[in-house]
Amino acid sequence: GQRNAEGEDERIHFETLIYGRVALICSSQSDWSSRRSVSLRELENVNLIRRVGEVENLGVRGMMMGGKSKQTVQLEAMNTETIIPYVRRGMGMTLAPDFVVKMMAPPGISIIELEEEIPVSWGVMRDACRPVTKAEQIFIDTLIELLPKALRDST
Repeated sequence: GQRNAEGEDERIHFETLIYGRVALICSSQSDWSSRRSVSLRELENVNLIRRVGEVENLGVRGMMMGGKSKQTVQLEAMNTETIIPYVRRGMGMTLAPDFVVKMMAPPGISIIELEEEIPVSWGVMRDACRPVTKAEQIFIDTLIELLPKALRDST
């Protein structure tokens, strides 16, 4: 397919509904939880939990590989909802979009900023060659209405 300057397929329109950044998620009982921020390089040899079949964020991969990281994944889970109890129990930490955990607001979890700012967004994709149907617009408007305003506006 045709790609634009950013390498995106021009036939697909992505409407961003939430902006955020990748953050380190750890147990509130962890020594890491007192940290305000952490560098990806500090995560070498740290047990990170990831989602099964996850497409790795290119920004994270580039920074980890650039630092020749020895970081390994020893535990995988189906989704963030499954990972959170593992993290809470101190079985590992995870890298995830900060807005996912902020929306879930799970007790016993700390969100630590990465010193390397890695933006991440969430939204809806549609065929750019077709006009938006009334049903699609209602769906998008409903999502926007349900999302917390603080998450929609953060950058």
